[in-house]
Amino acid sequence: MSKVLIPSLYVLDLTSFREQIRPLFGPLIGIDPGSRSTGVAISDPARWYAKGLGTINSTRPEELATKINWLAKDVRAVGFVCGYPVNLNDPRRPESTHWKEGILDLVTELYRQEFYSDTSIENCLLWHEEFSTKSAMYSMPIAKLGRYLAKGKRDRKFKEQLDAAAAEVILQDAIDGMNTAAAPESASGVSKANAQQAIPVFDRQVERLQRRLKNWR
Repeated sequence: MSKVLIPSLYVLDLTSFREQIRPLFGPLIGIDPGSRSTGVAISDPARWYAKGLGTINSTRPEELATKINWLAKDVRAVGFVCGYPVNLNDPRRPESTHWKEGILDLVTELYRQEFYSDTSIENCLLWHEEFSTKSAMYSMPIAKLGRYLAKGKRDRKFKEQLDAAAAEVILQDAIDGMNTAAAPESASGVSKANAQQAIPVFDRQVERLQRRLKNWR
């Protein structure tokens, strides 16, 4: 049975998103849509920490959604946090409408695909991310950033790392926003101290998924 979805019905604000996933235990998938590639990140199951995984080099919503949904199904994710620049409605930017439609097309496609039925249509958050790439750049080692800029931003490997880091920034910002109101326990009900004990397991999972994304290129 196919699903017919209207974006405004299932894209939630932060408070509603937090309450929707509160009783669920599992990670979130962070998404940083780009014009040529999409950065992807994941949180730990207790939703305290985010880490970048890599990029998916595709501009087709169907292909992007298939791969992102595969990741979500593999880790039993409970929702998506998708970057959404706040200035997309700027009439001075003719590309803004196309970009906005592309992001909503991707989000809609994530839920249209029937093979991943564990994520309900309420578990999606569009998170303002206008400065996520800049924040990711500031977190990069100076030497590596200098080489990237010296090449006129043509360093593909660094660009992929930057996209993944931007997705991590988006997801971590959203997580921090949810956990601020829920401290000392996260929105999942797990304390930060208990979540830290599981970091080695989370790191191994991240490494496995990073290898998977590299194999997709």
